[in-house]
Amino acid sequence: MVNNLTGCVVDREGSVYLTGAVSEECPEGICRYDMVTLKYDSAGTREWVQYFARTTTSDEQPVAITIDSQENIIIVGVANADSMFIVKYSPEGNQLWNYVYDGPSSYSYPHGIVIDQGNNIIVGGTTWLQEFDYFAAKYSPAGTLLWMREYNHDITTRDFCGGVTVDLDGNVYLTGGSRVGFLGNSTCVTVKLNSAGDFEWSSTFNRPDNGTTYGNGVFTDSIGNVYIAGDGAGPTNGWDYIALKLNQIPVSVTEPQGSPSAFALFQNYPNPFNPVTNIEFRIRNATYVSLRVFDVLGREVATLVNEERKAGSHHASWDAAGMASGLYLYRLITPDFVQTRKMILMH
Repeated sequence: MVNNLTGCVVDREGSVYLTGAVSEECPEGICRYDMVTLKYDSAGTREWVQYFARTTTSDEQPVAITIDSQENIIIVGVANADSMFIVKYSPEGNQLWNYVYDGPSSYSYPHGIVIDQGNNIIVGGTTWLQEFDYFAAKYSPAGTLLWMREYNHDITTRDFCGGVTVDLDGNVYLTGGSRVGFLGNSTCVTVKLNSAGDFEWSSTFNRPDNGTTYGNGVFTDSIGNVYIAGDGAGPTNGWDYIALKLNQIPVSVTEPQGSPSAFALFQNYPNPFNPVTNIEFRIRNATYVSLRVFDVLGREVATLVNEERKAGSHHASWDAAGMASGLYLYRLITPDFVQTRKMILMH
């Protein structure tokens, strides 16, 4: 038997989830893998094991694993070396759904999976239709494809994604490398898409010695800075670690005016406040709504709304008694809309 571990996550109770690939036989050195996922409690006792295979002859190998706010486990992987699949399990090990992407691209290889504040699933990776490009795909918690986007840095380049992340506003970031041909030096390219999948910006980094650079991971903080971890090599030295920090230009916060979408999050009142403030928001249609409060480090400190709401205007209050004075962020999230505003608590 051949076993390959891909990754693990830990839930709030300290239970550990592992995923990997297992093969019973490897005739002539060629293995056909099934995905296996296991749960161990905090004491190391195995609670369940689940296998995933589309058919008895298909090959499924996981690439990355993550966990959502309801402690469901979501795994993305590669089927038959060229098609992407996603599997979602409940904390009890029940398969909730699986999704296989067999789109127009002849090659779709995921490199990472993340969860946004609405428990939507974002996958980033590399795809090939006419050339290698980055791709990002967003799925609802129920597994419905909301959008898929490809990014081609230059018509002459081949673009290989190395990492993906999502910020508190639902914006998606991809990083990796772009190069001419398979043997040319890579330029590190980082791309931002908004929560609707629309292109926002791209940023490139070249070594001063014109060597090769490649982004393998991307992260954001609560104030919008973007961090890239990667590697690279110059003409006279070996491989090096690379760390980059990108400072996004701040966008001023303005009162939302009547918009065609009819979604809006209004400024709290009073502001500054002590210790109670009021928040109003408007939604276009009956939908799931999340309204949460975060401190400046991005830590959630209060959940004001977390349920289905009907279309129209709504109101919530936050009693911040016992909280420290300072700046806080409040964020409205629906499957179709994300907005964040600032408020100040002054005792």
